[in-house]
Amino acid sequence: MFKLKFSATCLFVFTVWLARAQDISNFTQFFFNPYLLNPSFAGIEGKPAVFLAYRNQWSGIEGSPTIANLSFHKPVKQNMGFGMSATNDQRGVLSNTGLLFSYAYSVPIEEGMFVRFGLSVGGSWNTIDLQKLQAFSSDPALMNALNQNASIIGNAGISAHLKSFHFSIAMPNLFSPSYVSPDAFTLTELQPFKALIFQASNRFYFGQDKYVFEPYAIYRLNSGLPSQYEFAGVFHLNHMIWAGGSYKQEFGISAFGGIRINNSLAAGGSYTLKNTGDNSLNFPSFEVHLSYHVVPKTNSRVRGKQPVLPVYSFLDTEKPKVKKPAGPTPAQLAAEKKRQEELAKKKAEEQRLAEAAKAEEERKAAEALAIKHAEEERAAAVLLDEHKADVVEHVNDSIHPVDPNERHETVERGDHAQELHVNNYVIAGVFGSPANAKKFAQGLIDLGFDAEFGHLTVKNLWYVHVFQHADINVTRSARDEFRKFKILQNAWLLTVQDLQ
Repeated sequence: MFKLKFSATCLFVFTVWLARAQDISNFTQFFFNPYLLNPSFAGIEGKPAVFLAYRNQWSGIEGSPTIANLSFHKPVKQNMGFGMSATNDQRGVLSNTGLLFSYAYSVPIEEGMFVRFGLSVGGSWNTIDLQKLQAFSSDPALMNALNQNASIIGNAGISAHLKSFHFSIAMPNLFSPSYVSPDAFTLTELQPFKALIFQASNRFYFGQDKYVFEPYAIYRLNSGLPSQYEFAGVFHLNHMIWAGGSYKQEFGISAFGGIRINNSLAAGGSYTLKNTGDNSLNFPSFEVHLSYHVVPKTNSRVRGKQPVLPVYSFLDTEKPKVKKPAGPTPAQLAAEKKRQEELAKKKAEEQRLAEAAKAEEERKAAEALAIKHAEEERAAAVLLDEHKADVVEHVNDSIHPVDPNERHETVERGDHAQELHVNNYVIAGVFGSPANAKKFAQGLIDLGFDAEFGHLTVKNLWYVHVFQHADINVTRSARDEFRKFKILQNAWLLTVQDLQ
């Protein structure tokens, strides 16, 4: 028995010297409080949270490693978080106690997507039970070592949270620790990249979002020690119970589970099976984790005017629920039906009045148009009476008399100063004097026609025209439209061309 205890003590002493660091990031249930894995998770729960963790490794061996941690972290502003962690690590004759203070800052990318940065700094106190090392009293290093000494510790990390996917990189030891030292305080060199921890996880919802599966992967790099990978999977059942398992390289298989109450109080435990591999002892290990989240008095997650929303929480796996509006009561339905009927009746009355007003406007417009047409006809009759003798005289003396319905004359252009240009014309009247032609044209203009007059040398007459165009077919169509007016019912075509 003494030989077993003595061998175990020696094993743990040298294990400590090789590890040279507090092992708070190596819990089997690391997902329970990811702040222990990476300081960028400080305050990520969106509310103040307290965590308590205890681990006994290789239970059954006297002096086997145990580690206890008490941590607290909370958001202090929308994009900042604060954390504090106290840890005691017992390994055989060595007891290490550390205290860390953490600060985290998040940078939003878009809704549900953030990048967070974290930094922790603190102190570590080591105690060695030298009475248990009397067998090694001849070792100069142990004989000169103080039974207590202190050093600075720290860690840092970055994490990306992309909706349901999370990825982080942590530097668990910014300073190279020193457990055995002849000095009361040891300031070791800065070695942030001596050890790195990569972690990734994703959250899958199914069963109408009542169940969640969350796989995890971790890879640990440490110069001087073998690299180590770890895989874990957690099933969340109805957001109340979780269960799962993990495998850690060169360590063994673990099973774990737990329960949560109102997303505020949670307890979980894990059990690592005996492993008789080359690098493991044939003794089991177990862990216990407790957590309490301070739930706000109101359901609103608002601090002042800034919303404080959790990016990730192992204990809060429920998706935000969209509150459905309550259905209307029978009284409200009856009132709405009455309102719709009154609205329909009002709309029908407005439509009837609008149609009546439109009909009245159309009647008045028709009356005004009839009066206007009558006035135009009277004015046209007066205009025809004033120039009837002159027009008839020259029409009867036409050189080329034809049927008035198809009358189309073609003449050659002369050299008079007011000679008509080469074109096709719709003629309204022919006069012997320019004064009568001008007066008749002005009368047509007053009636709304675009009338002009000009001279033809070949006939020595003055022609009043209301339309002209280079295309004879277009001119003929215009003539037919002008003949619909009483004053232009005898309009005819004239084509003026250059001398041959």
